Amino acid sequence: MSGKNSPQSWNPEGYERNAGFVADLGVGVVDLLAPKSDERVLDLGCGHGKLTEKIVATGASVVA
Repeated sequence: MSGKNSPQSWNPEGYERNAGFVADLGVGVVDLLAPKSDERVLDLGCGHGKLTEKIVATGASVVA
């Protein structure tokens, strides 16, 4: 089913299988940004949240 009125669903297993590599590619970007505990970070397209977890571990506040 496609179109603007199509229902959307989230399949974490499907995401991991088909796009899990995205978090591996993004690790360098998170390292480059070097989030700090007093910062707020917007994680757009957070996928399965692996990079979000990495950002949270720095103490930064994350909106995903």
